[in-house]
Amino acid sequence: MAKDSTAELRSLLRSAARKPPARGESLYSKVRSLYPEILELKKNGYTDSEIHQMFLSKGEKVSLGTLRQYIQRASKEAANEFRTEGKRTATMVSRTADMNGNVGGNGMLRPSEALGQSPIKSMEGRKVLSHKLGDDDV
Repeated sequence: MAKDSTAELRSLLRSAARKPPARGESLYSKVRSLYPEILELKKNGYTDSEIHQMFLSKGEKVSLGTLRQYIQRASKEAANEFRTEGKRTATMVSRTADMNGNVGGNGMLRPSEALGQSPIKSMEGRKVLSHKLGDDDV
């Protein structure tokens, strides 16, 4: 009898493998596509719990912990996209005026500056940070 059930299971699995599973859009892909709106909500003071309640009110079944993980993952992916797209292209952020109202340079921030990191300004700094030193550098 075990052979019959194994053969039936094998047949079922083989037929299922021929067609894609009947799934809708994943919850993470929804969170990722809604990340700009979620970020705006967070900037306006909404808590993760309040955002979670919004998801629940629209029938999305997700725990608060999972939603937080998905938001964090979407945040990291968005930051990585900014870094890869932002290399001296039109995606650079406009520089805001400093405390005296002065705008420096060409009015554009490098991605590292937009993230609060200071750029290396001299070649000497680059030589020191480099892992490849030539004979002239020693």
